[in-house]
Amino acid sequence: MDGLGGLPRSVEELPSHHCINFRFASGRIHEWEFVLDGQLRKETPKAGLTFNDADLVLSAVLDGQGIAQMASYQICDLLREGGLVACLAQYAPDDRDHYLSYLRQQRLPSHIRVFIDHMTAAIRALDFRCVNDPLAAPG
Repeated sequence: MDGLGGLPRSVEELPSHHCINFRFASGRIHEWEFVLDGQLRKETPKAGLTFNDADLVLSAVLDGQGIAQMASYQICDLLREGGLVACLAQYAPDDRDHYLSYLRQQRLPSHIRVFIDHMTAAIRALDFRCVNDPLAAPG
């Protein structure tokens, strides 16, 4: 159970909850992102658990060990099925862009162009409107 006996109702309540962070291979901790008063705000909450694997972060959340900020594509199905509950959704930033990086060349090989076109279409087809925050402020 979280420090306050439930879910945080505001970003300011995060320090009172058990947070789980993700650590990049570089050693840097992934910052949690929120939109407050129209401005992007990044926080790195103090965490009792930190993992360098997103699946381990998710497993810890599912085991009830705390809360984490995760990408919607990782948890959307669990939110829809009720396996997870969103919190602070009213502060969530818009989904971030996805990038494909490749060596700049005069002409892209056709198989790379086909892959880029396929991934672009597949990502655009995903439906990430899966968050139903029970604590969100009424619209």
